[in-house]
Amino acid sequence: MSSKPPSCLIILTGLPKSNKSLVAKDILRRLLDAGEECVLVDEPSLSLKRNKAYKDARMEKITRQTLQSTVERYVRPNGPHVILDSMNLVKGFRYQLWCIARENACRCVTLFCADSREVATSRNQCAALKEVDASVEAYEDSIFEDLCNRYEVPDTRDRWHKPMFTLKTKPIASEDFSGEIYKGDYVSNSNDDGAHVFVDGEMTYDAIIRMVSGEGSSKDETTGDGDGEAMTSLEESFARNAAIDGASRKSLRPTFATATTRLSETNLRYSLDKAIQRVIDSIAKQNSANPLGVSEPTTYTFEDIHRQDCSTGLKPIRCVRQTTLIELRRFKRDFLKISSSLKTKSSEQISQLFAECVARDVK
Repeated sequence: MSSKPPSCLIILTGLPKSNKSLVAKDILRRLLDAGEECVLVDEPSLSLKRNKAYKDARMEKITRQTLQSTVERYVRPNGPHVILDSMNLVKGFRYQLWCIARENACRCVTLFCADSREVATSRNQCAALKEVDASVEAYEDSIFEDLCNRYEVPDTRDRWHKPMFTLKTKPIASEDFSGEIYKGDYVSNSNDDGAHVFVDGEMTYDAIIRMVSGEGSSKDETTGDGDGEAMTSLEESFARNAAIDGASRKSLRPTFATATTRLSETNLRYSLDKAIQRVIDSIAKQNSANPLGVSEPTTYTFEDIHRQDCSTGLKPIRCVRQTTLIELRRFKRDFLKISSSLKTKSSEQISQLFAECVARDVK
């Protein structure tokens, strides 16, 4: 019996007013009904007004940082599934989110709401006419146009966009935007499922839920309706994503670039300093007891360290000449700079490494 797959980061992307919030709420409700732990992250949940959050480059940068830090707080292998409901219009930002999932050994899914700019513009104009409804927030025309112009469409060839599911609203008459479908997009207290709003919405929703929860197989879902007709571009997109469903259940492996550096013990610096200093004290004591010429080779033994710590003892080192205290202090500074990359935390091993560095650097 397979264990439960790690948590998943679900990234929604699309033009403003492209039904992303409707999709996010539907996916959240279905995951909760399936017994999955899930968290929704969006601008309203962070008390951010979208017109203010995207009014200029500085505020947009702050908004992205706030969303990213919130996602980082929730994403972990055994944590809840995280749904990020935002435009995520910059391809580089979506890559950063993918790296966060990979760093935490979690899965990542992209949901692309592919409504056209004309449809999104119509929705925004209808939202502006319904300002009396507190749940409806229209973008200002200048902000809306700027966001649409700068939106970067996700590409399935990019590994950080895989797997990607595409959702597109069914074509309806322009006058219907003020009717039931429009309300389903933006009324937060609506309990109606929005799968009927999209082309092949129920099939796509079911595939997303099954993939995120790690249930079932998608082999029987890759052929569309099975009526022998040619598949639409949306069905072909769904078939491609369903084909990699099994691989998507596996967590992303952290690489050297994305792996989190393990936190050191609070007394690591003190332990390093103490291990290095006892080597310096031993060398300085031997220099004082046996003063030699500048060019005469010297062998340093560390029997005094062995007697004090009752350890296995450090190996003797041989230098081409006696080293000075000033040189030893310089060697110590250089050694501490690279100490963060040391894999070992043993005091004896650190002392031995420093002693070998002294023997190598004395010339």
